Amino acid sequence: MRTQAGNMRTIACLLLLAAPLAAKPQVQARLLCDKTALVPGQTIRLGVLLEPGAHWHTYWKNAGDSGLPSEFTWKLPAGWQPGALLWPLPGRFEAMGSVLYGYDQPALHQISVRVPADLKQGQNLKLGVHASWLACNEETCVPGQADLTLSLPVAANSKASASKPLFDEQQEPEPIPSEVTRAGQELVLKTKFTDQLTTFFPDPGLQIVDAAPQKADGAGLHLQAAARSKPLTRLQGLLVVGEGKSRRGYTVDQAIP
Repeated sequence: MRTQAGNMRTIACLLLLAAPLAAKPQVQARLLCDKTALVPGQTIRLGVLLEPGAHWHTYWKNAGDSGLPSEFTWKLPAGWQPGALLWPLPGRFEAMGSVLYGYDQPALHQISVRVPADLKQGQNLKLGVHASWLACNEETCVPGQADLTLSLPVAANSKASASKPLFDEQQEPEPIPSEVTRAGQELVLKTKFTDQLTTFFPDPGLQIVDAAPQKADGAGLHLQAAARSKPLTRLQGLLVVGEGKSRRGYTVDQAIP
């Protein structure tokens, strides 16, 4: 059974092994906006695009068997309130003998921010974020971080930026009606997508055995409950349906009888 202490010891060892490589960035990070100017009273979207190099990956908010999620500290003008982080849909893959949840392709981590209505036009404002991540491949892990900024004018009108299609590709996951049944250590998640390709990504916390195969049949998606001191009473996470650009995410928050 995975434990937090064991997980952190694994990460610590990997970071020590990776120390000689730290000077070589394995992930490129960029701060993007979906608009070319700040219009008072309107909403903009900001996003950190993490682009891992070949054979490298970064992590979702739940990293899986090992790893660490990326973190973002937004540095915005006083009084601006960043919205909740919209995580890109993760992938489930194996590396170093573990099952991980994350990204081996460019991944945009975005927020929405309302521009104050009383903002004066004719000035430029600097927007920033401190981003940190863990990049891993089959052999080692390398921590990375960057302070990213961009400057935008305050104006009466704005156009869509060249990055807007990247923001539009991501959709906020919708809640999905579901049912969970339990038979011993097996959980069966049933939704309307029973006959389609689905993958369940649990929210952070010990819920399922990440490395256990996820098998789907007419009854639903079969998962293995993690060993806990108290039985799991609620299944919470993200159900990803489909493949490629047709992938869609749905939130699951269902009591377990």
